[in-house]
Amino acid sequence: MGIFSILERALLRFVVTRHKLGFSQFGEEKLVGKLLGKMGVKDIYYLDIGTNDPVYNNNTYLFYCRGHKGVCVEANPDLARKIQKLRPRDICLNVGACGDDTEAEKTFFLLSSNVLSSFSAEFMPSENDSVREISIKMTSVDKIITEACEKEPNFISIDAVSYTHLTLPTSDLV
Repeated sequence: MGIFSILERALLRFVVTRHKLGFSQFGEEKLVGKLLGKMGVKDIYYLDIGTNDPVYNNNTYLFYCRGHKGVCVEANPDLARKIQKLRPRDICLNVGACGDDTEAEKTFFLLSSNVLSSFSAEFMPSENDSVREISIKMTSVDKIITEACEKEPNFISIDAVSYTHLTLPTSDLV
């Protein structure tokens, strides 16, 4: 990692923590942070399903900048490597999250616009966008929590195109 990258990340963290800026698309993490604070949660441990970019439009990067950590789940292998590089305190899994115990591989449709990549062909925008198909291992949310999380997350972010039916964990979390 170059000196510019290190300085850029340090400056970004300083600005974020001092000026209470956010990174998510609509400031969701600021609302979640306030709610968790009112509940007395001081140590935020997150599970971020569909992390996408580790910084921009990200629902957990603000917490990371404030010293918290968690597990990031990202099916796109290029983005998973980027998460591992930029967020070394986090555990990053390059898998797809599913609601059952089926550990099959599934086709993941990678688009040039990463935010629209999906496991569902019906969500592909048009023939004009370049689509690359790859095979990704699926893992249940329960298994991710029990095997990858250091402790039960007190914040779960699910930002996954086409997975509005994703079954939440069966643990006492929810």
